[in-house]
Parts: sequence; C-alpha cells; structure tokens
Amino acid sequence: MNCERIEAMISGYVDGELTQQEAQRVRLHLEDCAACRRLHNELQALKADVAALDWPRDDAALLETLEQDLFARASAGIGWFLLLLGAALLLILGIVEFVTAENTPWHEKLGIALLWLAPLALLASVIRQRLIAYRTDKYRKVKL
Repeated sequence: MNCERIEAMISGYVDGELTQQEAQRVRLHLEDCAACRRLHNELQALKADVAALDWPRDDAALLETLEQDLFARASAGIGWFLLLLGAALLLILGIVEFVTAENTPWHEKLGIALLWLAPLALLASVIRQRLIAYRTDKYRKVKL
C-alpha cells in the first residue's frame, strides 16, 4: 500500500477504529516507512496531550442554585399567572360575545359550544392524569 492510503488510516489506527485486517496493514507499513511512523507518533502524542487536559466539569451546586433562584422562580410564576389571566379574560369575552349574538340560531350555538367543550374536557382529563402521576412518581426527586 502507498503512503497516502496509510496516512488516511493512521488516525483510525491510533483511535482503535480499524478492522483487524486494516490495523495489520497499517502496522506492517509503519515498520517500513519512517514518514508514516513519525505521523503516527505525532498523533499518539497529540491524543495523550488531549487526554491529559483538565476540562472544566459541570458544577452541580451552581446548577442547583440557578434552578432554585428566587427571582427566576417568582418571575416564572408571575408570567404563568398573567398568561392564564389573559387567556381566561379572552375566553370569557368570547363566550359572552358568542352567547349574545342575536343572528345565530341556538342549534349552531350548541354545536359550536360542544366542539369547544370536548377538547377542553379532554385537556382537563390529561392535566388531571399528569398531576396524579406527578404526585405519585417515586422517581421525580432523582437527580440525573
């Protein structure tokens, strides 16, 4: 094999990603070729240097502090409250407008109301099930 094909395989050889047959070809070529052996030695040294680096680790205490931050929790709570309040007001206004519309027959109003109530009932059912599951979940306090 020529040096170009071996040079392309040396990185995989250093990382142990080659098949046994490919690794044997590279090993035999490295015995005879000084240039490829030099590249192999450089890649091994680079791999060792990278492995020796001290990478910053995740600070679990800092993450816990950020999750429990009073301002973050309060602003999220206020945001959800305002969102729900606005949605409730729009829903009430829509219902009032819908009920007081004079030119819509009662059977159309009933049909439209049922089409709106069915998904709301399903949503309430799912929310109820999720709350029950959340309260009884024995793994919810497990930190990953």
